[in-house]
Amino acid sequence: MKRRLVNIILVSELILTTVSLAQEKPLSEAFRKSTVEETDAVRVRLPKPRVFNSAAGIYLGVFYGQFLGLGGRFNHWLQKPFSFEADFGIVSITEDRLYLTQDPYLYGNYVSYERSAVLFQFYLGANKCLFSKDSNSNFRFYFTIGLGPVLGVEYTDRNTSPRSLHYSRTIWTFSEFTGIKVDYVAGTRGQLLLNLDIRYYLLRFRQSIMDKKNYDGLVVMFGFARMF
Repeated sequence: MKRRLVNIILVSELILTTVSLAQEKPLSEAFRKSTVEETDAVRVRLPKPRVFNSAAGIYLGVFYGQFLGLGGRFNHWLQKPFSFEADFGIVSITEDRLYLTQDPYLYGNYVSYERSAVLFQFYLGANKCLFSKDSNSNFRFYFTIGLGPVLGVEYTDRNTSPRSLHYSRTIWTFSEFTGIKVDYVAGTRGQLLLNLDIRYYLLRFRQSIMDKKNYDGLVVMFGFARMF
């Protein structure tokens, strides 16, 4: 009798333990399910980082150590580590000395005049990131090359207005450049791009512009652009 009572007690404890475990399992699954749903909800609310593939801006340059130039630039990033570039610039070339020439309408008397010239440059270029592993940092270093046409317009005075084109002459040629470019991504959202270009231009005309055919030289350019 005593042995039977012990067996009944053991069986009862086993049944109670099984029932309690069965009741706890749905609670744990429900808790785990709610936790996953909350985590997924948080993940959905997180904003995705925006990827900028292009940039457009302006630059100011010192050409050949003495002439100032201004222009615009467009960049488009292809697959890493390459990017495409197109820029258009205007370079002003002036001289301080005076020239004498005979004027047939003033009975052969000599008159003085000044000369100036403007170079219109258009280049297509390609850039390669030198440190592709660090291309996600704010600083980016590129090796750049490019080529394009250059139109030189020489005036007989410092007036470069369209009216003075009647007294000007034009010469065009092709030019190439190679150099190094440094970009810095600034701004709270990374939309502002600052850049420094150091290029060497090969620019030679068939005829003289301001008594000079060879305009090969070093160019330093500073610019900023907006990424989109």
